[in-house]
Amino acid sequence: RPFLLYVSNTYPHKNVPRLAEAFLHIADRIPHSLVIVGRNRGGEPPRDERIVRLEGVSREALSALYRECDVFVNPSRYEGFGFPTLEAMAAGARVIAATTGATTEVAGDAASYFDPVDPIQMADVMLGVLHESREERARFIGKGLERTKLYSWDECARVTVKAFEEALGERKAHPV
Repeated sequence: RPFLLYVSNTYPHKNVPRLAEAFLHIADRIPHSLVIVGRNRGGEPPRDERIVRLEGVSREALSALYRECDVFVNPSRYEGFGFPTLEAMAAGARVIAATTGATTEVAGDAASYFDPVDPIQMADVMLGVLHESREERARFIGKGLERTKLYSWDECARVTVKAFEEALGERKAHPV
């Protein structure tokens, strides 16, 4: 069965119950399941035969899930960075996400967005993306692959060292 994918623990701010509500709103119009990968941390969705919970997924299996999903959904109301969104784009997944936190900065124009407190809008975006043309889908996936090139551990280390150097420079200039 085709599926939509969510990857992260289910902390309340991750908004998984609202994701499930949006999915169930359109479930009778699509053949998909919603696969939720991550530990239960207090924001559990309702039980439903088309909502699949997975914990303890290996790195290889997670990579396969990213590659095989029809849509990766990040409904989080707050995101510090958004590694799952970046991982999904790197795997060639079509991404939709909430308009909050760092996700919009990470995904840029490579994702479609929704208001995380509006399950109807979230459902409409899911449905719209599932019915978009192959060309439109390929365009978004291509943008996602391009965006992932902006992020690397080497670049992260370079920026971190620069920030430390600047902070130390300011401290030397203004001794306590």
